[in-house]
Parts: sequence; C-alpha cells; structure tokens
Amino acid sequence: MTRRAFVGAAGAAAARGAAPPGQAWWLKPVRLFHPNMRESDVRGMDVRRFIADCAATNADGIVVSVGGIYAFYPSRVRYHHVSSALEGRDFLKETAEHGRAAGLRIIARVDFSKAREEVFRDHPEWFALRADAAAVRSGPFYQVCPNSPYAGAEFAVPVIREILRGYAVDGFHLNAGGFPGFCYCENCRKRYRSRFNAELPVKPDWNSPGWRRFLAWRYDASAENFALLQQTMREERAGVFWTGELAGLDETAWMRNRAYDIARLSRACSSVMSTIDNVAPGRDLRWVSGMTASYARSVGGRPPIINLKAQIRDGGWPRASMPAAEYATTAWQAIAHGAGLKMPVFGVPGKGEDERNMLVIAEALGVLKRHAWVYEGARPAAPVALVWSQRTLDIYGRDDPESRYAAAAHGFYSALVECHVPCVVIGEEALTAERLSAFRALVLPNLACLDDAQAGAIAAFVREGGGVVATFETSLCDSEGDRRPGFALEALFGARCLSAKAETAPRGAYLFRRDAHELNRSLGEATILPFGGPFLRVQPGPGAATPLVYAKHGNAGIPEEIDNPEPESTPLCVAGSHGKGRVVYFPGAVDSFYYHSRLPGVRQLLGDSVAWALRGRPLETNAPGGVQLVISEKPGYRFVHFINAVGRAPLDEVVPLAGLEVTLDAPRPLRRVRSLLGGENLAFKSEKGKLNLRLPHLNAYEVVVVEWA
Repeated sequence: MTRRAFVGAAGAAAARGAAPPGQAWWLKPVRLFHPNMRESDVRGMDVRRFIADCAATNADGIVVSVGGIYAFYPSRVRYHHVSSALEGRDFLKETAEHGRAAGLRIIARVDFSKAREEVFRDHPEWFALRADAAAVRSGPFYQVCPNSPYAGAEFAVPVIREILRGYAVDGFHLNAGGFPGFCYCENCRKRYRSRFNAELPVKPDWNSPGWRRFLAWRYDASAENFALLQQTMREERAGVFWTGELAGLDETAWMRNRAYDIARLSRACSSVMSTIDNVAPGRDLRWVSGMTASYARSVGGRPPIINLKAQIRDGGWPRASMPAAEYATTAWQAIAHGAGLKMPVFGVPGKGEDERNMLVIAEALGVLKRHAWVYEGARPAAPVALVWSQRTLDIYGRDDPESRYAAAAHGFYSALVECHVPCVVIGEEALTAERLSAFRALVLPNLACLDDAQAGAIAAFVREGGGVVATFETSLCDSEGDRRPGFALEALFGARCLSAKAETAPRGAYLFRRDAHELNRSLGEATILPFGGPFLRVQPGPGAATPLVYAKHGNAGIPEEIDNPEPESTPLCVAGSHGKGRVVYFPGAVDSFYYHSRLPGVRQLLGDSVAWALRGRPLETNAPGGVQLVISEKPGYRFVHFINAVGRAPLDEVVPLAGLEVTLDAPRPLRRVRSLLGGENLAFKSEKGKLNLRLPHLNAYEVVVVEWA
C-alpha cells in the first residue's frame, strides 16, 4: 500500500477531542501515536498534512516534540534553544490548532535531561558528575540529574509554565527522566547529606546498609522530580495529562541506572508508561510486553501505557522497522492486559526509509478504537498471581540483577504463558491478606527479600486454602537483603535450608524422579530432566513429598564411558500441604534454568506445579504453547484474548491456526459466544459449570466474547 493510499483509506478518522478540564480521559486505554521527529523534519513542514498522517493511525492523541533540548516554539525561557528550523514559525501553535481541529489530543514531549555547552559554562553546578568529578556527557551534550535545578525550578518548571500558558496542549511526556547513572554532583550530595546526615557512598558495597539506603534514595529522588513537575502542571491548569518514558520489565539495567521504580512513579504521574524494545539478540522475551502491562496495571491501579518502538533503535538501527509480526504481537499483548498504546516512529510519516510498521500501528490502534467497549473497564480474571519484587531486584540482585533475579521471574512467567495458566503480575506491596484474597495461587520466583509481615500474609493465605509455588532462595533474606538463618517460609516449604551458600550444578546434572507424585507427569516415561544453575541443599520435614532429587554423572565424557546419573538424597522439589492449602518448593533455580534452556519438560514441570497447587487447571486448551490466552471480564461479559506468537523470535511471520478449543469455568448461564474481530457466532457447550468453545481460525489476534445470559 502506498503512503497516499494508506492515508486515504483511513480518511479523516480521528479520536475524541480534548477532554474538559478535570476529566481523567487517561483512565481508559489511550491510543497515542508518536512521530519522534528530527529537527530537520520541521523545516518547511506542511503541518496540515502532518496532522492528517497522524490522524490516519487511528490515534486519539499525538506526542510531539516541543521543548527541552530544542524548543519548537518561540520560547522566552533562558537557555531554551529555539530551533533554527522554525524559520520564524510557531510549530507548536500550528500543531495544536490543526490537531484539535482533527480531534486529536496534543501531548507535548519535553526532555530536561541534557543541555548545551553554553549552559554548562554558565552553570556547571547544574550538571551530573561521576564519582571522579568528571561531567557526564552524551555526545555534545552535558547531562543533568533529577536533583538539578535545571530539571526543576530553574529550567524545567519555567518551560512547563510557559507552554501551558501559551498553548492548548493536553499533557506532557517526559523523555529520559531519572538519573544518568550514579551521580555525585553537589546537588545530590547536599540533598543526601540533609536527609541522612551522611555522605554519598561512592563504591558499591552490597552488604552495607548505607549502599542500600543510597539505592532507595535514588528512586525517591527520581519520583520526587516527577511529582514536582506534575504539581507545576496542576498549578497552571487542571486536568493536564502527565507521563514519562520508563523501563519495562525487560530492561533491569535501565531501571536501576535511571532509578525507575514503576510502583513509586505510578504515584507521581497520570499514567505509567513503560517502553518495550524486544529485539535484542540472544534474548527471547516474547511475552514481556504483556508481563510489563500486567505489572504496571497492578501497581498503578489504572490502565498503563506500553510504549512500543516501531524501529530497532536500541539495536542500533533507528531507521529500520522491527519485523511486523513481532511488533504487532507486542501490541496485542499490551491491550489484552488492559494497557493503552503509545506507538513511536523515528521521523515523521512519509519521510522514513522503512515504514512497514505504519500499517501495524493503524491496525492495533484501530482495534482499540473500534472495540473500545471491550477494553474500557475490563479487569483481569486470573486465579494466579506472580510476584515481581523491585526490592529483590535491587538489593539481592546486586551487580547482576538480570541473572540473580529477573531471569527467574521471566522464566516462570513465560512457562505459565506457554502452559496456558492465566496469571497476573503483582508487586510486593500486594502481599497483604486483603490483596491476596483475590487469588487462588501465588508464584514466588526466587523472591529472596521478604519482611516478616509479608511472610505472615503468605502463610495465612495458604492456611486458608491458597496455593504457593516458590523457587530457590525465596524468603531467605529479610527486607533489607540480610540473609536469615533459615527461610521465613520454612514451615510452608516443609524444608529446612542446610546451605551456607548456594552451589552450582555442573554440566550433567538432572532432576531425578524419586517419589511417585502428580508433579512427575512432565517426565512421561523418563526418570530424569536436565537441570543447571544454582541450588540449595535442604532437608525435607515430616510428611513432605520429594518428587524430584538432585542427580549428576560421575563421568560424562566420551560416549563409551558415560555413566548413569546417580541420584542423591538432596531434594530439588518438595511438595506438601499447609492448613487448607498446598505448597511446592523448588530448592534450585528451575525457573531461571527454563529461561535459558527453554526445555519443554522443564516448562511443563513449572506449569504442573502451579496446577497442583491450584488443585486443577483453570483452563484447558489444544492451542500450542506459542498462543497466549488472557482472560478479562466486565459485568455481563468474559473475554478470552488469543495472541498468536507461534514461530521463531523475533517473530517474522504469522502462522495461521485452526480448530482451537478452550475449556474454562462458566459459573453462569450463557447467552452467546462470538469472535470480536471475526464477527462470527461460535459453537460452544456449557455443562457442569464448564464452557467449551471452539475458535475455527486464528491469525495474529482474536478476542472471544463470552456473553452471560
């Protein structure tokens, strides 16, 4: 399809106009298009055509570059560099006027993270410093931190006030907020000294309470800057939208580097926005868009925004498109988990060398637009919660949070998705009796850091009939990261820790079937499953079953000399009851091992463990593991989202599927079952509290609408 045909096909389609002041329009999944323009794109731009191209994406708002590093309006704030490409025009005024006429909300993108040499010369005290007092640079620019007056009262605040007083924008998008790494500028030193009566720690010391306090303070400082800018907006005008580009759960290094804590920042902006760029070589995180959306929605209590880059900027190819099938899959995940979308392209429509994903953007935003009633007000309907712990990531993860913690959460989440176990991702602040009562099972992937109150809430949850599946060093540390003498959840696990520190399984290690148990179903006729990574030696308590134990080869050399793996008494799986509930504990990092190995037997073991803790599978299907099923609901309806990611990663094509069957709970009489995008009434059977439905065909995405009588 040509660019002209694309624009013509969409016509003048546009979203609602700007909401009246005070109306929180962002409490519904938003549809934002972001033409991330270069300065050169502005010179001679036909703004009417630019707005028409943006409206053709089915967006209800556009994010446009307005201020910070470049001012695309005639700013009078000192040091605000007005772009020479304007050539006397006011791009922001033209964009706001034409955008509103087209029914588009205008979100002003600002970047207060960097400034030019002249600002540094006049105010070196405004800029970030490394521990050796060297200024932090980004190409020709000098970087600032959130404690800098430049990011606050001396520059950012005047810019925001000027824009709100002069232009009809609906909100702001902050680019590159937070810290540019660890900063030791005088602003940071003064603030830290004032709060703690101590000096900033310079060298990482993961056993030091001072270093942990420093990490927590950085998150607070980042959130305080977000809150300051939001308060400035509220002082100028009610109902201004405010968000910033945060990391997704795939970018743990970015999270820590910039001090982004999604839970903290959700309280300092209108909507949490997390970026996903899932084409990094060597990583298969195909489900992380949905995982991030689920977590951000849980901790924020409202629809988040998933920021999906159409091009491969983080891979070093900012003008080349992601594979269209992969890009679309990340979008379907996000909206299935209740998120809105922001879909940026680098450049403006019509000027790119590779614009294949413009069609994907129009399709995804079009689904959200045409079927808004499905997504607005729908809530997740999953019996299982997987806990993501920012504290464990930070203080237990130490200098390698990806392998020490995040790999466990990513591995277990992907196993649940591929085993079709519906789950939501919650934060550690949800570990209370009230919040846990919404679930029937809880997954704790190496949740090392727990305080006593959280451990007590988990224990009470199980006593009342809930199920728990935990791995490796879960509850072995307190909330400050200090190792306990034993598990806080020892009574639940039915196992006592014997290891002073974890061991690493050598090549040729196995999970070996010992006790007869339902959890051994994943082995089939085999007696072993491969295993690798760290593990603890534990002693099971009375009555605990040990379905799997540790085994290894004595000699795994040449074929003529390979011996049989010898099982030891060390359990690698402990299962039992506690009160009315069930608990499965894996002393080894089985979830991390699955993340790296992707072995189907290990995946099934993790899925079976949750099913056993639940006393049954909440959903049965013949769909392959590459199809994610997400369940949501609202009064009168249940929605089953089918997301087809069958194929290699990154996904390069959609593999059509046929004859998919799903069986799930149906506690009420049914009126009808239909496919949302296909528009077909579907065959179904409903008996004994179960619904069996059949989806005749699936391309990339479909929603089955179950309508109660």
